[in-house]
Amino acid sequence: MQKGDKSTKDKTMMAKYHSIIETFRVAIFDTIPDPLLVLNPDYTILTANDAFYMHFKVAPEDINDKEVFDIGNRQWDIPGLKKLLKKILPEKSIIEQYEVTHEFPAIGHRTILVNAREIKSSEFLPLDLILITFLDITDRKKWTDSILELNNHLQTANCNLDRYGHSLSHDLRVPVSTILGFSKLALEELEAKSYESVKEYIRRVIHNVENMDQMIVGLSQMAGIAGASFKKYYVSISDIAYKIIADLRTDDPERDVQVSIQQNLMDTVEPSMMLVALNNLLKNAWKFTRNKKPAIIKFGTTKIENKMTYFIEDNGVGFNMSLAGKLFGMFQRFHPESEFEGTGTGLAIVKSIIEKHDGKIWAKSEEGKGTTIFFTLVK
Repeated sequence: MQKGDKSTKDKTMMAKYHSIIETFRVAIFDTIPDPLLVLNPDYTILTANDAFYMHFKVAPEDINDKEVFDIGNRQWDIPGLKKLLKKILPEKSIIEQYEVTHEFPAIGHRTILVNAREIKSSEFLPLDLILITFLDITDRKKWTDSILELNNHLQTANCNLDRYGHSLSHDLRVPVSTILGFSKLALEELEAKSYESVKEYIRRVIHNVENMDQMIVGLSQMAGIAGASFKKYYVSISDIAYKIIADLRTDDPERDVQVSIQQNLMDTVEPSMMLVALNNLLKNAWKFTRNKKPAIIKFGTTKIENKMTYFIEDNGVGFNMSLAGKLFGMFQRFHPESEFEGTGTGLAIVKSIIEKHDGKIWAKSEEGKGTTIFFTLVK
């Protein structure tokens, strides 16, 4: 073959090669949203995609045919990165998530993740090449750092709140217990004499202090639920309900209450919390049906919006649904204390437990016709 023929053939091959690269770049490269570079074996830049030019605000003439370590303000001329890039072709290695933080010429201070690997030669590509991808994580990193900082602040605040809550609960109960104790002693001393008005005043003091004590207990329980460890187990919800009703019958054996509990209800819950929640709900149903003969209480499940939903239904006094928005608030009462005892903490505690299980709770009621409480245990 003549020397001129060989030179012509080489030029033809190179032209074909560049044509393939250009076709490859236009057809594939420019559809990829992340910045990309393709390097020759000597680390000069063969081509880049549109995303690279746009993101780093450079023109083709600023980078093409230049060594990657020389472009810009030599932002990629990092000893560690350089060493890894130079291993890719001879050692068939790859670069994954190499983080570069730099003051780039046109875009300022940015944090970039660099990934790189070999593009093996083929009948279309006469050389082994290096593909580099760039992912700008500056904003993500700022958000992550902010979230971590906020999380640390929240953890500190929660610890303080838990500590203050338990301290407050303890400190409040000491004087309450003292007042209660001395009031009862004074009442005993007065029982033998006819100081009826004084005795009535002391009875009221005792009653209100006992209420205050129960309210403090409720607050303490709420704080305990918020900070408690949370391990769920697959248990029988039916068995928990049966035990609560058995205890209620033992405490109030004269009541005529027809209780229906759906059998074989199994679910994954935190058992001690679920016991507290069901105890509050079933005790409420038991309490608010005391004037009904017979009283009727039903516990089971139904499907609402394709989601298994628990319900506790009673035929008790009910309430006006215009008040439903306040039902699960702390210290909310809808009935006179002279008719139904309680401090209005129970349903707030139940709501906290249900929400801890990623569920929700709501009610349906009508005055004089009973109440149904619904709750789910999943989102």
